[in-house]
Amino acid sequence: MEDIQNKAKEEPHLKEQFLNSLFPTIELMENLIKRLELKEESFETFKLASEEEMTVLWDSLLLINDSLTIEDNSKKNGKKYKSFEELYGKETTEEYRPSLKEKKKSNENNNEMGFRPSAQHCKNVGTLIQCGECDKWRVIYSKSKLSSHENDELTRFLDEIQYTCGDTFYDISSSKGINIQSPHSTDDSLKKLFSIVKVNNTLTCNSPIEIPYYSSGLFKESLCFNCGAECEEENNYGEYFPYCEDCSASVENKKRRSKENKFVKSSKRKNV
Repeated sequence: MEDIQNKAKEEPHLKEQFLNSLFPTIELMENLIKRLELKEESFETFKLASEEEMTVLWDSLLLINDSLTIEDNSKKNGKKYKSFEELYGKETTEEYRPSLKEKKKSNENNNEMGFRPSAQHCKNVGTLIQCGECDKWRVIYSKSKLSSHENDELTRFLDEIQYTCGDTFYDISSSKGINIQSPHSTDDSLKKLFSIVKVNNTLTCNSPIEIPYYSSGLFKESLCFNCGAECEEENNYGEYFPYCEDCSASVENKKRRSKENKFVKSSKRKNV
């Protein structure tokens, strides 16, 4: 492609002829794409910007940052990111990945839920939500059992969102342009629902699967406590939570299950 661009500078008519030769293929691809739909909405295609339109856009960019050039259109002396050339070929880590940064220790001030999650709170909803980054399943909690209407409303909301570990439903609503925490909000039903239904916002993608997932007894899939991958169902994990083959080999201090409390009902006899 670079050779064609260089040749077009020497022969001005080459660019026009090359684009004309691509029109049948472009038209075919546009027709195919327009047949596609997502959530009952058809895909759209857009025409390539003209040289004049790109010039106008470039002039606007220079008003923001005049250090840009056509040849090197990256901001000079950027403080946040390194260039591709600096990093290419080097071994990288996920140390600074935002969703993997551990939050401060959970307490009443930074836990939006307002209560400690339990197996019963999990049973009141019986629904999981999957993180879009780490693919781990997270439990949805409620202090009271949801009505069928509330369940339906929650299902509709979950079908339309992208969840990431650490989010609250208020955060997700705000990102969709719905500020249900505002006193002027008209979304009363959602406001009421999210005052009841919670996800644990102290979790990160590094956090293990939540204990109520197992202790509630609702979910049959044996998920690895550490990474969330599905484990072999026939394995007997004994006193430990399930661990996949990889995590079983790499995790030294495996999480033990709490011992069940056993109560013996005492019989009382009336003296006669």
